[in-house]
Amino acid sequence: MKEKNAEGAAIGFNGRVLLAFALLLILGYGMAGFFAFPVADDLSFALMRKEGGWWELGLNEWNRWSGRYISNFLVLASPLYVGGIDLYTWMPLLLLLFLLFSVYAIYRLARVEQWPVFVGGFLLVFLGGMPDVTEGIFWFTGAWIYLPGVFIFTLAFTLKLSADSDENGPRKRKLILSAILFFLAGGFNELMPIWALFFSVFLFQFKKARWEQVLFLVFHGLNLLWVFSAPGNQIRQAQFEGNHQVFNSFVLSSLYTGRFMIEWVLNPTLWIWALFLVFYSGNNKASTQPLFAKPLKAVFLSLGALYLSVFTPVWATGILGQYRTINQAYFLFLILFSMAVYHNRFRLRGCVPFGIRFKSACFLFLVFGMVWKNNYFLWKELCDGQLHQFHIEMLHRFSLLEQCNSKECWIPELSVRPKTLFVYPLSEDPNHWKNRQYQEYFSTEAVHKIEN
Repeated sequence: MKEKNAEGAAIGFNGRVLLAFALLLILGYGMAGFFAFPVADDLSFALMRKEGGWWELGLNEWNRWSGRYISNFLVLASPLYVGGIDLYTWMPLLLLLFLLFSVYAIYRLARVEQWPVFVGGFLLVFLGGMPDVTEGIFWFTGAWIYLPGVFIFTLAFTLKLSADSDENGPRKRKLILSAILFFLAGGFNELMPIWALFFSVFLFQFKKARWEQVLFLVFHGLNLLWVFSAPGNQIRQAQFEGNHQVFNSFVLSSLYTGRFMIEWVLNPTLWIWALFLVFYSGNNKASTQPLFAKPLKAVFLSLGALYLSVFTPVWATGILGQYRTINQAYFLFLILFSMAVYHNRFRLRGCVPFGIRFKSACFLFLVFGMVWKNNYFLWKELCDGQLHQFHIEMLHRFSLLEQCNSKECWIPELSVRPKTLFVYPLSEDPNHWKNRQYQEYFSTEAVHKIEN
């Protein structure tokens, strides 16, 4: 018993170390956020706020652009309009804190043991491997339309699973709260009600269906119809050529799904984290969720969610021009992966042919996790000054644009282009939308690019 307590204490201590490093990583990304600058839709929504009221504009987005009944109002709140660049640079850190709270709440609702191993490991793997961290965290419009939606969706899904397996607990309260969260998630972007309906159909138990399963199925269907019935959807999709092609959408979605899934499973930090979850996530055999006890279901849900994340934008626009929906799929993939490993850890322990010392595994995970992919470029660009130089040059760009005073502007191109932060490069054509975004926001004449 004494040896077992010592082992548990060691696991708890090192789990806290892992969580501390994850918090350090969040701090690093938060620091990078203070060098970020608004671009594209950020400027457009701030300009709209200058010309109209928040509530009226939010309602009008239903007819003008999309049926996103939550995020339409959120992006029109426009930190750039409310507090300028200073408030804008705080938004990535706020989003990261929301990420931390959401992951913690999801794993606590799932009743996992040693939650610091889950939360700390998740943050290292997610932030390091996110398909597009620049648009996923640092671009306000792209980040806040998508990531909060998947945070809330996964929280709702976890709460629904908890209610389904809780015969004697407060089931009705959990079901009502999960329905509210599903409704909120559905208002952020079109993918969330699609996922909700897909999950509800896949998990529907035809032989022993409960009344709430039928209600949730109808609820998700109506929510999907409401989002897609907005007249603005047709106007937005009309901006793209080559969309709504059945064969092209299915083929591209299949290819992209295979590509992203292969990329994710080849991430070494994922498998080192999996070893953590197998050996160091507790020995309570009572905490078993039927869905995750059969890992093939989690695999199918992950693949289905990823496929829909690709298909939805490809069908609407004809291309996968951004990875914001893929960021959502990656978040869900990691949650489902970790829960499947956790609920099958006793079976998996017998499959690993060698013993693993916790300290050596912890060291490997921290080394790989802190410098894998996005995390490497974060620390590199913070240390070598690229992010600071980017910020200085963008301040100079905005200063030049403000001084134009309704005249033509000649703006130098940036000398640095970091991987952590982004801004669309100026075009040689002053009528290109990348130039016109500045022209319209700063009320100047044509904006021309000059070489630095």
